[in-house]
Amino acid sequence: MQQKDFAYLPPIVGNYKPPLDRFLPPVPRGVISTWLKNNLPPGSVVIDPLGANPMLALEAARAGYRVLMAANNPILKLMSSELARSSQEADYQTALVKLLASPHAEESLESHLQSLYLTPCNSCSRLVQARGFIWEKGKKLPIARVYACPFCGDEDMQPITTHDLKTLESIGNIAMHRSRALQRVLLGGEYEQRSLEDALDCYSPRSIYITVTLMNKLDSLDLTHEQHQQLQALLLVVFDQANVLWHWPEQDFRPRQLFIPAYFIEKNLYLALEEAYSFWVHDEPAVEITHCPDLPPAEGGICLYQRQSRQKLQLAGQDKPQAVLTVFPRPNQAFWTFSALWTGWLMGRKGIQPIRSALERRRYDWYWLARALHAAIQPLAAELVQDLPFFGLFSEPTPANLLAVLAACHASGFALEGFAFREEDKLIQCHWCLGEQQKETASVEMDTICRQSISDILLVRGEPADYHKLAYTCSAHLARSGGLPTDMHELEPDFYQQLSGVASAILRDPTFLITYKGETTGGNRWWLAHDKDAAQSLSDLVEVEILGVLREKKEIAFADLDKLMCQRFPGKLVPSREFMQHCLDSYADMRSDAVDVYCIREQEDLSARQTDLQEAQKLLAELAKRLGYSIGSGHILHWRDSKGLLAYTFFLTATSIIGSTVLGKIPCPPDKCVLVFPGSRSRLLHYKIRHNPRLKTELDSGWHFLKLRYLRKLAERHNLTLELWQELLDGDPPLWEPPKQLKIL
Repeated sequence: MQQKDFAYLPPIVGNYKPPLDRFLPPVPRGVISTWLKNNLPPGSVVIDPLGANPMLALEAARAGYRVLMAANNPILKLMSSELARSSQEADYQTALVKLLASPHAEESLESHLQSLYLTPCNSCSRLVQARGFIWEKGKKLPIARVYACPFCGDEDMQPITTHDLKTLESIGNIAMHRSRALQRVLLGGEYEQRSLEDALDCYSPRSIYITVTLMNKLDSLDLTHEQHQQLQALLLVVFDQANVLWHWPEQDFRPRQLFIPAYFIEKNLYLALEEAYSFWVHDEPAVEITHCPDLPPAEGGICLYQRQSRQKLQLAGQDKPQAVLTVFPRPNQAFWTFSALWTGWLMGRKGIQPIRSALERRRYDWYWLARALHAAIQPLAAELVQDLPFFGLFSEPTPANLLAVLAACHASGFALEGFAFREEDKLIQCHWCLGEQQKETASVEMDTICRQSISDILLVRGEPADYHKLAYTCSAHLARSGGLPTDMHELEPDFYQQLSGVASAILRDPTFLITYKGETTGGNRWWLAHDKDAAQSLSDLVEVEILGVLREKKEIAFADLDKLMCQRFPGKLVPSREFMQHCLDSYADMRSDAVDVYCIREQEDLSARQTDLQEAQKLLAELAKRLGYSIGSGHILHWRDSKGLLAYTFFLTATSIIGSTVLGKIPCPPDKCVLVFPGSRSRLLHYKIRHNPRLKTELDSGWHFLKLRYLRKLAERHNLTLELWQELLDGDPPLWEPPKQLKIL
């Protein structure tokens, strides 16, 4: 099947940040609602068969659509229900006050929790709340504490004190607390118990004690249903803050395995409990939640259903889904094991049953992922209408996991029609269509498919590409050509290794590809050994379009430009957002009274730039005469000596669209070529050189760069000789730093 011109949908201001965000597949803001508005009328029924991140269904519901969302994980189900309620801070505080005011021994629970984190200030000796305690992996005691003293202002990390150690001892028999935490979730299987104990090993003694204390209090309080769910939501945040998968020094880390960092911070759970409401409070409207088979109203909402391989949704007529939407998760042993643990802590053993299978496995690979996704998606095919669209997001992809996604969907009867990837967003967007199930897998040669897909993407982009672009393209081409198994039972565990081996051999084939080894930003890149049919470079084409838009509209918001460029450059041609920003910085200024709205500069008007080029021609003609050269005319100027031999060729441009010039046929050796351009194009040109090793290699072979402002400076020198000209010609290269040659002048 041929790939359609599928336009990448750029996110609006990044990704959602829900509770437990570090475990969930990111959902970009605005992408789902944009796709829905472009493809279905409001009120339509859509289905998310994975339910891997509640924010996808919530965005669709708030856009006016009815969403069937799989809810096998009780933690994600709780998150969906709570985020849909739109509770405010006061609601959570009311429930929290009941919890903290409850008695514990001879004091309140709040006072007891506070006492467990008191530490003496190193400056004024007063007891303050520690922000946390630093541990080294394998040690039985913390090695340091972190605090900010509200009395003297001291803010520091200091060694552990005797007071801190005595507080830790006061917790008592940690084995008893650990046993209580385990019994709350233990179902009986030996392998399951090992998984749960591995998860408990990710909790420090104090955290386990507090967790058990909070569980007991939740069971004993007299609460309304709403307050009980609000406290469950707050404790869910605390349970995540309580584990040790928090690096020290702090870093942006997304755990996928239960691997304890070499150094970690044990967070203050009293402070975490106080601040937990902030993860749930938002300004979005409430969303109605129903349970299958009761659909939400036509205005939009979410219907939660239990995904079981033999259970049908039993929806008919207008209630049948009109599209499939989902975000694909990467395997995450940490989250799935924690989900079982947290479910037991919050809901008891019975609540664990839907996610019990997560405890049966601790190692996950692409093959497992393919089969798991197929088990969730394939049963839908029989209940959905032909030609039904399927829009899928895959955040933080890897080549192996992308193959799993494509294989699962292909074996489920969905044909890949569109594929777009933007590296900056770490996001792949795919569009499938439900067709008739193929009876047999097409007979294709992996080597042929991979060579064709690599050749296609390089020719159409006109620039070298990195490994991920090539690998993703190979997998997508394999899916579109029918080269993936139509029966999941035919998918071999070593299929990815076979594909990877073929691709690696192709990348090492010097008769097919040229390898640029880390010469530019982004690591190794590859280009075709035979490229006569290559298109103009993508970066040059995007610059042409952006300049045209700026000259036509005079001003534009970055988000609007991003959307427009993604529409004009679909599929394999998705432009870099960073490159577009460099283009705007080169040609326009941001309005002082509006964020991210750019106005083209007056000097970038077409007539103004033509005047600049005419001035450059005149200055070069005058310099030629002074230095004893003859000169031709036009945007390519030649300086010839008295014998008629070519001394220099000048290529004049008002842009940084130089690919065709530099990579095309030039009339002289590179060391006689001079690129003349406005100084305002320096950073954009430098960006292109850093990101295109093919262009960099050609320019490094001897090309000279001459900025218009520098040309004027040279023309003003009355003592300019041929020798001095040759010495100063390369004095102002297209770099980010200010030109140094001005000091000489």
